[in-house]
Amino acid sequence: MWEGMVSMGKNGKIRFAVVGCGRIAYRHIEAIQANGNAELVALCDLNMDRARERNEMAQVALYRNYHEMLSTEDIDAVCIMTPSGMHAEHAVDIIERYQKHVVIEKPMCLRTEDGESLLRTAAHHGVQIFVVHQNRFNKAVQKIKTAI
Repeated sequence: MWEGMVSMGKNGKIRFAVVGCGRIAYRHIEAIQANGNAELVALCDLNMDRARERNEMAQVALYRNYHEMLSTEDIDAVCIMTPSGMHAEHAVDIIERYQKHVVIEKPMCLRTEDGESLLRTAAHHGVQIFVVHQNRFNKAVQKIKTAI
């Protein structure tokens, strides 16, 4: 999926970081670890106990501040799983300051103007935005799609 859209890291893998280690973070960690073209490099959360808990499955560098993480680690893409109302703010900041690709857990934003700002910022800096829409694979959604 990523090939051709995102430049590969030095080891030929896309290097990911996760910002926000809430309950969905483990799914992203599992998906990154299961992909031979991806490597998880760091986890970041204001709650270090939660970050340490997620790190039991990851064993990567931990940070409380994503600015420190992005200034220290060699990262290609950042998975943003902070509270929903902060997704666009964090994504725009990461793109503007660090020119990183972002994977944003849904919703991408809560206001139209935030989404427009995010799209303009990504286009200006030449980075990709990927929004997670995992519910499209739920059995009920698939049955409705088939019925339609």
